[in-house]
Amino acid sequence: MVFNRLCDPESKLGTLRWLETVALPGVALKQADHQHLLRAVDALLEHREEVDLTISHLLRPLIDQELAIVFYDLTSITTEGGARQEEEIRQFGLSKEGGIARQVMLGVVQTADGIPLWHEVFEGKT
Repeated sequence: MVFNRLCDPESKLGTLRWLETVALPGVALKQADHQHLLRAVDALLEHREEVDLTISHLLRPLIDQELAIVFYDLTSITTEGGARQEEEIRQFGLSKEGGIARQVMLGVVQTADGIPLWHEVFEGKT
């Protein structure tokens, strides 16, 4: 999924289709299915703080600047589907299209060059 996000970002199902079209030298690709990708995301979420810290340490040398200026963007992402789950993050709120929609909010901090440094997903009514 990481290679896909870097080369040709797709959904999880799109990543599976993408894997059928690429060869990664030195990397043995096992047969993966949608459930494998979903479980991988769950595992990353369980260790989010450690992953974020490691990535920031690896990314920092690549950002050749003092970070005197960063940009913050907050946007709403409308979702579809009527099913509801306990403690769901999708909530009804004012969408960027101007109506009330079931959505999540995405906040991103990025460098002046557009390199993302941090993100967080908020409830749609945030």
